[in-house]
Amino acid sequence: MIFSTDPMLQFSSLILSNDEIAPHYFHMVLKAPISSYLPGQFVMIKVNNTNIPLLRRAMAILSWRDEELEIVYKAIGLGTKELSKRAPGEKLEVIGPLGNSYEIPDGLGHAYMITGGVGMSPLMPLARALTKKRIKTTLFFGGASVTDLVMRHEFSDLGVMVIPVTMDGSLGKRGLVTDVMEEGFKATKPDPQNDMVFTCGPHAMMRKVYEIAGKYGLKTQVSMETRMACGTGVCLGCVIKNKNGSYLRACTEGPVYYGEEIDWNARLD
Repeated sequence: MIFSTDPMLQFSSLILSNDEIAPHYFHMVLKAPISSYLPGQFVMIKVNNTNIPLLRRAMAILSWRDEELEIVYKAIGLGTKELSKRAPGEKLEVIGPLGNSYEIPDGLGHAYMITGGVGMSPLMPLARALTKKRIKTTLFFGGASVTDLVMRHEFSDLGVMVIPVTMDGSLGKRGLVTDVMEEGFKATKPDPQNDMVFTCGPHAMMRKVYEIAGKYGLKTQVSMETRMACGTGVCLGCVIKNKNGSYLRACTEGPVYYGEEIDWNARLD
């Protein structure tokens, strides 16, 4: 994996916009000191000026350029629901960029991305980097319904082939995104020497992605979604169990790993 050599920033950030782009999904833009970042990195955001909730929330960086930081989140818990109430003109405390990033190996032929819902956030900057290098990129994008496939048009605009999959059949193929991924692999026969899989989303989905990719000899890079308290490696609250029995901090040694590093049978909580 790739680690940034840029210093971590801690700053007060002005909210420029906080728009609901689909039911419960929000796109927030923050005025932030210009910073380079790597695809897959994240920030820690204090969602209000009180101690309820006490802890910051980890948010994948959708984009950070021209002094504007963008995130997409789903308002489903206490922290994200509080964040959805914040209005333009208010300020939030932010720490970042944090963590490591996806790695684009030399000679990569075809990048397969698999995600669902807000798991697409760290894959958006990866898609920009891949298409800038003219690497063929396919996104299998899953959700319960069409409203979960947020920002899909932005991927298409980059030149990514987007394959939508919904459980209710409201867009694209009906069923599980991993089933459609496997169907696609059977049809296209990926090249294990030159192709690679990148994923972010629910633990069970990523485990299945890793297993399917393994059948075709493909390496998989996974961005682990786990609860984080500090984001800086101090509290050890976000550890991921390694196959060798050791533990890795998702906020510093991660959140991106190669699938073979992970003990997929270990509990995340």
